[in-house]
Amino acid sequence: MNYLYSVLFIPLLVFTGCDQRAKQPAMENFSSKTLVGSWRLADLNVTSDKNSKGKDKLLVAANEKEIIRQGQVLSFFPDHTFTEITGPGGYRFGKWKYSDKGKSLLLIDSSGTDTILLRYAVINKIPTLELAYQPQNKELQFSRSAFPLADYHEDPFYSANNSWRKKPPSSEDSAALEDRLANYFQHMLYILKSTQERQAKVVSFEFSQGIVKIYSGGIGIQTPGNIPLSWKESFFNEKDFQIAFHMFENYLRKSAYKGASTGKWIEDDYNILLGTYGDLRSGKFRN
Repeated sequence: MNYLYSVLFIPLLVFTGCDQRAKQPAMENFSSKTLVGSWRLADLNVTSDKNSKGKDKLLVAANEKEIIRQGQVLSFFPDHTFTEITGPGGYRFGKWKYSDKGKSLLLIDSSGTDTILLRYAVINKIPTLELAYQPQNKELQFSRSAFPLADYHEDPFYSANNSWRKKPPSSEDSAALEDRLANYFQHMLYILKSTQERQAKVVSFEFSQGIVKIYSGGIGIQTPGNIPLSWKESFFNEKDFQIAFHMFENYLRKSAYKGASTGKWIEDDYNILLGTYGDLRSGKFRN
């Protein structure tokens, strides 16, 4: 059963396509500051594998391009931290370093260090990174998807706003599950807030889908069958997921939003979710 706080409904805006034909090399204008912001995977090139001879070339190409269909976002921040998020729910975070001398980028996390050759260009006025992973014989092309915020700590993809993605080593108690939910709400709030600050034409929850259902002027709960597997698997087990789900479900059943409508669905949804976050932190999700 869906529970909804609703204020108004207005059409969502959609992306418009862009032509990316005119390519201008721009490494002379590149510095480590250029990296800061978010970059969306746009294309992938893989050096031909000697073992692919005789295989279905289209099938090989389709398998190589699967990562594009699933999606990937790389975000770099002024404190030299980064996050990497993929469509299937993959999450990685750590430190980044850029070497101007070698035109190379180092991504350092708990699993080790990736050394990546970097090229920068402007394609039809869109800043583009070309990252060459030599051991894997692949080159990923990323287009800038978001510029830095005034306060990067409020970027939805900053690591502190994505701890809900990390699976815990053991079952969590109610307080820890509340923290997990609160961090997810925080992430969603910053998506809405950053959209307004950046004056973006579209709000994207593509890499953030979970328990919250977003309407044009309302906040609800997804049915269990529509919650992505990656979100469920961020909990230690099914039992913990069910406890968190029912926390939110029971809260919505008992609560009603009494705020005024501004006529702007993003602002209205932000206010509704902010109130929900405040209620969670003040213990109103309990019983």
